[in-house]
Amino acid sequence: MKKLPTRDRRIVRKLVELETDIENVLIAIKQRGNKGKTLNVEELFPATYGISVPHLNDIIEAENIRPVIQGLGTPYAEILGPIYEGDVALIRTYLRLAKYDHATASRSADEYGFNVIMAYLVYSEIEKDNLVGLAWGRAQGLLPRELLKYVVIPRG
Repeated sequence: MKKLPTRDRRIVRKLVELETDIENVLIAIKQRGNKGKTLNVEELFPATYGISVPHLNDIIEAENIRPVIQGLGTPYAEILGPIYEGDVALIRTYLRLAKYDHATASRSADEYGFNVIMAYLVYSEIEKDNLVGLAWGRAQGLLPRELLKYVVIPRG
């Protein structure tokens, strides 16, 4: 990544950091069931960016995670909102939507640069995830209207 120009590096870094932060929070939430066991939180989260290890530890230790999640601010609180209902799939949908929005905003900076290729890759990944989710939902017998909330549909 160091060989990329600064502008392109920022595009990739934001995508990687956002996804890593959200996955770290999901791991922290899963660890809440291990309260009382000795956890080496630093080893559990070797890479953190916008959400620090102490914040992740707060998620593990908190009686009520709502104030901790809300305290993370934008975009984390919005992406992680469905955790209050236990809907991890919807969190992943909101993460894909945030990545889509970032790729779209980055793409508009230059019509022929790295940003267009990166946007294409992000859009392709989102489309693949949409198709996998739809196939899974169909196999589970979910109705189309139930599945629609898990599909990232391009805006504008």
